[in-house]
Amino acid sequence: METLRDKVCIEKRRLLSFQIAEAQRDFPNITLPAEEQDGVPLLPEDVRFDKWTLMSKGTHAQIFLAEIAGEEGPEKYCVKLFRKDWLTPFNFELAAYGQLLKHEVALRYIPEVYGYARRTLSDWGLNAPDNPDLYYGIVIEWFDNAEKLSIWNITVPVALDLLMGLYRIHEAGVLHHDPFSRNMLVLPKANRAVWIDFSCAHLNRKALLGGEMISVMGNILHKVFTLCSKLTISLLRRENLKE
Repeated sequence: METLRDKVCIEKRRLLSFQIAEAQRDFPNITLPAEEQDGVPLLPEDVRFDKWTLMSKGTHAQIFLAEIAGEEGPEKYCVKLFRKDWLTPFNFELAAYGQLLKHEVALRYIPEVYGYARRTLSDWGLNAPDNPDLYYGIVIEWFDNAEKLSIWNITVPVALDLLMGLYRIHEAGVLHHDPFSRNMLVLPKANRAVWIDFSCAHLNRKALLGGEMISVMGNILHKVFTLCSKLTISLLRRENLKE
C-alpha cells in the first residue's frame, strides 16, 4: 500500500523534473543545481485523512493529530491548519521549512516535512460541510510520547541536541524567532530533541542569530539550575526528617 511518504517523494520528483525542464527551456545555457529547486512539496490531491484529533489551538493555528488508515495500523501525522486570515505565520513557516529542507545537516533537528496544501475543511477530511473557508495546512511528522522541554526531561544529550539543532538551523539561514520551551520537543525514548513551530521564523537575519543562541543557552541553564535547586531542597528535607 502506498503511504503518504511514498506519494510525497513521487510528487517532489515530479515537481523537480518539471522545474528543471522549465529552467532548461528558458535558459538552455544555465544548469541549476537540484537542491536549489527543492522545497516543501505540494500535498498530493488524493491524500485525505480519516481521523482528526485536535491537540492544541493557538492564536494563529490549530494543531491536529491526523491519521490515515493503513494495513499495518494507522499512519499518524501532525497537521497544522491556518485560516486564510492567518497567512503571514503560514508563509513564515513554509519559507523556513523550505529553506531547512535544502540543508541536510539541519534535518535531524526538525520534524520530517511531508507537504502543504490549501483546502476547505471538508477537502482536508474534516466534517465541516457548511464551512467554505480555505485553510492552509502543513503536514509534518508526528512524534508519539513527545514532551515539551521542562526541568524534568532535560538531559545532557537533549541540551546538546537543542543547541546543535539551533546552530544548524542558523547555519541554514533561518532565525527561529520564538525559541521558548514550548517549541523544543523532547523525545524521551530516543533521548534527543527537535525544534518545532517556525511560524515566527525569518530568513537571513544574521545579526540576530547570536542573540537567539544566547537566549536558548540561558533558558537551558535556567532549567538545569532550577532542577538542581529542587533536588537539593528535596535532599535537605529528607535529611531533616531523618534527624
